[in-house]
Amino acid sequence: MKLKRANLLLVCCVFLIPACNLPGGNAPQTPDLALTVTAQALLLQTGTALPVETATPALTSTPTLTATPGIPTVMVSQDTNCRTGPGVQFDLVSSLLIGQSAEIVGKNTTTNYWIIRTPGGSGTCWLWGQYATVSGNIAALPEIA
Repeated sequence: MKLKRANLLLVCCVFLIPACNLPGGNAPQTPDLALTVTAQALLLQTGTALPVETATPALTSTPTLTATPGIPTVMVSQDTNCRTGPGVQFDLVSSLLIGQSAEIVGKNTTTNYWIIRTPGGSGTCWLWGQYATVSGNIAALPEIA
C-alpha cells in the first residue's frame, strides 16, 4: 500500500510540476495610472525638469586663407603712356597697354602718378593713375615727389 501511495504521489508530481510552467496567456501589465500621476506630481513639486532634447551645434567651416599679393601691380583700362616724370611735359619712355601689368615701385598721390618698372625694358617710368587699377598692398610704397 505504501508503494501505491508513493507511486501515486510520484505520478501526481510528474504532472503537476510541469503544469506550473505551461505557457499561457499572461495578462498584459498596464502601468498603474495612480503611480504615474503621483510620480509626475512629485517631479513638479521638486522643481526637477523633465529631460529635453537639445540640438547639437552644427559644425562651421573653417575659413580658408587666401594669399595677398606681396608685390603691388597696376593694369590700365586704356593704353597709357609712361614718362620720365609726372606730366605730359616729360619725355615718353614706354606705354602700358590694356591687359598688361607692371610692378609698382613708388607713388605720388599729389599728382596721381604711379612709378612702375618700365614694361619690356629696364628702369622706371611714371604712369598716370587716371586709367589705372591697382592690386596688392600699396601702403609700404615710398612717396616720391
